[in-house]
Amino acid sequence: MNNREQRTENREQRTENREQRTENREQRTENREQRTENREYINKFKYSSVYELKFKYIKTKNSFYR
Repeated sequence: MNNREQRTENREQRTENREQRTENREQRTENREQRTENREYINKFKYSSVYELKFKYIKTKNSFYR
């Protein structure tokens, strides 16, 4: 392989690498957004569950006084 062919091959490889890095970056961004959505959902669920439990406790406690 002569020098010119090697340079051409290197250039093509750099282009492929660049495209791969771009895809990886996009995938990381999507993953980050998904984790954020998941976290928000979990926090919402935790928050509502705590209040549900408190409400049940209060209802139960109040039923003893009737």
